[in-house]
Amino acid sequence: MEILEEKQLNLKFISITAILFIAGICINLYFMNLHENEKTKEVDSNEKDIVENHIQVPYSEKIEAYSKIYGLDPYLVAAIIKTESGFDKDIVSSMGAVGLMQIMPSTGEWIARQLNIENFSIEMLKNEDVNIEMGCWYLNYLKNQLKYTNEMLAAYNGGIGNVCKWLQDPRYSKDGEVVHTIPFKETVNYIEKVVVVYNEYVDLYKSKK
Repeated sequence: MEILEEKQLNLKFISITAILFIAGICINLYFMNLHENEKTKEVDSNEKDIVENHIQVPYSEKIEAYSKIYGLDPYLVAAIIKTESGFDKDIVSSMGAVGLMQIMPSTGEWIARQLNIENFSIEMLKNEDVNIEMGCWYLNYLKNQLKYTNEMLAAYNGGIGNVCKWLQDPRYSKDGEVVHTIPFKETVNYIEKVVVVYNEYVDLYKSKK
């Protein structure tokens, strides 16, 4: 009898130990899942912050105002500025392009004459009002010379002279209106970047209006 009772006690002890072991595993799994869920929420929150920071548009009032004056899509203008300068009004490229819309000094001087801006200087291109107005005026000029947005963007990046040559060359244009093959890789990449940012702005801003 004593041996039987001892065996029963041992079995009870083993059963209790097993139950506690399984319970411990369940508790650990619960807290692991809880921790993972919190981490997932944190990642989602961080990703949301990154996206929101990416699509913030400084100078939005000026962009909208000058876009309206020159008949442009403000989301496209904002996408161009984002791609050109990252909204840094004081930036100067290695080629000498200045400001938000990266206007070359010679182009700025020519635009200043069209806009009757007196005493033009390169430093004026670092002024957000001057730069955005000049950039919008120039985009409107390109839009009136060319038929489609892609060609306008190609001209803004690669020069209208090059785009006109491509339109007249059967290697690059089949109909004289659309450049089917852009020979400048930099210009191809530029257009792709602008389109990506433009679509982000439309999805995250225009849909909320």
